[in-house]
Amino acid sequence: MLQHLRTEAASKRSVEMAEATRNTAGVKDQRFRLEIREAVQIAMKTFADSMHVVSDLKVCLFRNRTSTPFLTSDNPAVLTNRWQLESAKTKGRSFGFHSAGTILLLPLSPQILCVGYDGDVYSIPHERGWVDIHRHSDIEALNQHQFLNCLANIFVRDAAHSQLVHEAFLRIAACRPASRHLVHYAVLDRREGEFTRYRVVNNLEVGDHEEALIHSLVVHAKPTSWPRQMTWRPKGFVFTNGTGVGYVRRAWTLRASRQPFRKELASGN
Repeated sequence: MLQHLRTEAASKRSVEMAEATRNTAGVKDQRFRLEIREAVQIAMKTFADSMHVVSDLKVCLFRNRTSTPFLTSDNPAVLTNRWQLESAKTKGRSFGFHSAGTILLLPLSPQILCVGYDGDVYSIPHERGWVDIHRHSDIEALNQHQFLNCLANIFVRDAAHSQLVHEAFLRIAACRPASRHLVHYAVLDRREGEFTRYRVVNNLEVGDHEEALIHSLVVHAKPTSWPRQMTWRPKGFVFTNGTGVGYVRRAWTLRASRQPFRKELASGN
């Protein structure tokens, strides 16, 4: 989690999202601009306040038994979520570290990659925490996440692998998101009892309005394949309380909430 938050790539994307939000709100005052230094400081505070969020994940190490190396990049610690990316329940939603189905990937060397995962959704058979990978296709499925999430650079130990990197990138390049975030502007529509309804509009076209909300959404890249070693847990499950918090892991349900959480099968897998 620390490595995911601390990179220049992560800070630049935070700045880009903040700038898009400021522009959407029509805020011209330069005092509200987020700089890289401030983004790094915010990220480190986020880590200090929230590092426990991933402590419930299971962890194992993938050992590469092929001649295709694990790649790394300028943004190597990847947060992804196969269940959220593929489930009909989560269409149009984003996800975070607290989400059900979380997967964390961090290459440690050309031969070893660390995996954190939600054990209530996935099953990764291992021997004392180690998983051997013998197929190039499984290595490429894991390497795709470096191409999809890097800012600009992929790194290898051996220059002889340059052609491998070039060809692998061409196979996945079209899946890289054109934008890493979306910003929605919504104005007050009406109030119904204790609930308030907002309507998404184009902020450049809307006239005078009493209140507005700005909603930013992180866009996550979806790979074309997943390694065979990462399978669905039989009768896997997730939790939700029907609010904007979305689908979360069991540990998150222990937090105070106005709406009680309910358990659901991770159907669709």
